[in-house]
Amino acid sequence: MTSRTIRLDLLTSPGFCAALALLLLNDFVLKARFANWWTGKLSDVAGLAAFALCWAAVFPQARRVVFSVTALGFILWKSPLVTPALTWWNQFGIWPLQRVVDPTDDIALGILPLAYIYATTILQCTPRRSIFAAQLALLIGARTAATIAAASA
Repeated sequence: MTSRTIRLDLLTSPGFCAALALLLLNDFVLKARFANWWTGKLSDVAGLAAFALCWAAVFPQARRVVFSVTALGFILWKSPLVTPALTWWNQFGIWPLQRVVDPTDDIALGILPLAYIYATTILQCTPRRSIFAAQLALLIGARTAATIAAASA
């Protein structure tokens, strides 16, 4: 596998699919019904996880950069520093963008270290070490899961 290969196993993994499903459910159903602080934070958490995991699948060898740029981009996007650029962009009416400036949104950044560990675990999978074994490693510890994976090979 070359470094230019998109890792579809990460894009079809339970973690990525769950993050994407939660983001869509929240943005199209829960926000319409409840529209509160929790649904806003849920969007941020699920969106950050899905976004970072998606780009980690595209650039698996640069996942540290992907997660760092995701964190910095989120911090910048949620800050007042972007307001002038956003106002300038929205004057054209092509694709209006909006966001809420709320410092508590930075809480969502806590998902990125967990998503990074998850991505690294999935990306280390080889044909001999199944994604099931990787999931098991996250749940019960790498040493035990490696033993189970070796016994099943």
